[in-house]
Amino acid sequence: MPTAKTTEPEAKTITADMDVTMIPWSLGAQMATTWIDGVTRMNDTWAHFVADRLKQDAEIQHDIFTCGSPLEAQRLGAEFLLKTMQDYMSEADRISSMGFHTTEEASLKT
Repeated sequence: MPTAKTTEPEAKTITADMDVTMIPWSLGAQMATTWIDGVTRMNDTWAHFVADRLKQDAEIQHDIFTCGSPLEAQRLGAEFLLKTMQDYMSEADRISSMGFHTTEEASLKT
């Protein structure tokens, strides 16, 4: 049975691939764990925020549909928009801060 011969370029590729497998991956393992933990916390925070916003959206719709006058509906809508914008800006600040701290933590573990 004939044996397959490896050409020189193939041999260099195989050797290069073997060198990659010898990198101590544990160096980045702590950093990766930090990133995963940080992203998980951010996702949890965002999910709670969205759930709360959906609840508030449903409540304001109910309030607007059951209010006594168009002026009251307009006031409720304006208050809702203002609070919504403030909530989203506050949440964006909180998520950004969490991302910044995660980045700092991860950089310390490299």
